[in-house]
Amino acid sequence: MRQEQFVARHQAEWDAFEDWLQARGEQLRARTDARGGHAAPAGVDEGDVPARYRRLCQQLALARRRAATARRCWTACRR
Repeated sequence: MRQEQFVARHQAEWDAFEDWLQARGEQLRARTDARGGHAAPAGVDEGDVPARYRRLCQQLALARRRAATARRCWTACRR
């Protein structure tokens, strides 16, 4: 899969998770209720966060692996 295809395939998920992280951080900073009781930010279900995080980590690892392979190929081809 080409880089452009990889990004196009996963960009919406990355954006949704980033939005969730930002909203969650804002909620935690703004929260004055010592008991907690916050609502989940829109777009990501709190129960889905662990699975989404694992997928994002897997996608990052794959992208890094492909980048390292491309660098090795590029170096070998230039010799």
